[in-house]
Amino acid sequence: MKEKLKKLKHFTTVSFAVWPFDPKKDTKKIHSRIVIIGLNPSAKVKFGENFHKEGHQFDKLYKKGFSKLPFVGSFMTDLIFHHEPNSKVIIKKWKKGEFRRKNIRNLERQFKILGVKESTPILCIGRSTEKFFSCSFPKFRYIFGINHPNSYRMNNNRNIFLRDLKKAGEKITRQISK
Repeated sequence: MKEKLKKLKHFTTVSFAVWPFDPKKDTKKIHSRIVIIGLNPSAKVKFGENFHKEGHQFDKLYKKGFSKLPFVGSFMTDLIFHHEPNSKVIIKKWKKGEFRRKNIRNLERQFKILGVKESTPILCIGRSTEKFFSCSFPKFRYIFGINHPNSYRMNNNRNIFLRDLKKAGEKITRQISK
């Protein structure tokens, strides 16, 4: 995994479900048996920071949910490497062919380095992420989706997101064990 991490360092959106993530110390904890994909980073990130930014509103929630099995140690990245806090802007850009193709190639390179297979379970955060990934990577057989935490607009929303994430993890575990 050390060699793979060296190759991944120039991809700013790459991270793993380990908190805190230290690429020098965590090589035995990380894997690509499950891939977690967000739409795009909402702020500028460097290698290893994505989903781990201190003070970012959802990153504490991701830490709480993804630090548990089956997700702990999983490869985490974004479908789109361009940082933008407004997802509507990103969705509009995605519809432009060259922008989309450039981001797909970027993700394909990450998958190639890690040896991600078409049978690897993919968990997409957000319905737009799930839709765009499914259309762009139709050969992947096990795509799971969960609503983005921002879409939970009710009392106890954080706990409901964590409950839904746990259910997705159970589905993924059943799929892996087949």
